[in-house]
Amino acid sequence: MTTVVRGAASRSVVWQLLSTDAYDPLSQVGLAALRITAGVLVATFHGWHKVVQGWQYLTAGSDWPLLHDTVHLGFPLPVLFTVLAALSQFVGGWLLVFGACTRVAAFLVASTMLTATMFNLQTGGPDVQLAGLYALVTGAFVLIGGGRWSIDRYLATALPDRRLR
Repeated sequence: MTTVVRGAASRSVVWQLLSTDAYDPLSQVGLAALRITAGVLVATFHGWHKVVQGWQYLTAGSDWPLLHDTVHLGFPLPVLFTVLAALSQFVGGWLLVFGACTRVAAFLVASTMLTATMFNLQTGGPDVQLAGLYALVTGAFVLIGGGRWSIDRYLATALPDRRLR
């Protein structure tokens, strides 16, 4: 009898490691780690300096390299679109970290990163793979959502139903 229990326990661990169940706690840990890591990296390494440079451009007239890229892509209202791109990376990255408005934040970041991918492909820029990878990861969170450990999940389960009837 003891052997059967050990065998069942072993199968349970192996089953968890090989499981494709997205609601499995181990899967949720992986999704949360990916969401948080991607959010921190996008916000800190890609968004923060663009927001600072934008602020310096708007207040002191300093050079803003992202604005040159936006003009090169032919966007109308380049200053507006450059501000939106910088904010989507910075604010969207932090929203991903906390899992707040995850699908919207992920969509904004993914669209910005897809634009960066296209720009790097057109100009031979060095970051085509990195931008493409961020677009892929954040694009997945558009479909997946924030997961079990997110503010979105907390709001959906802890607050009373407030849908319009």
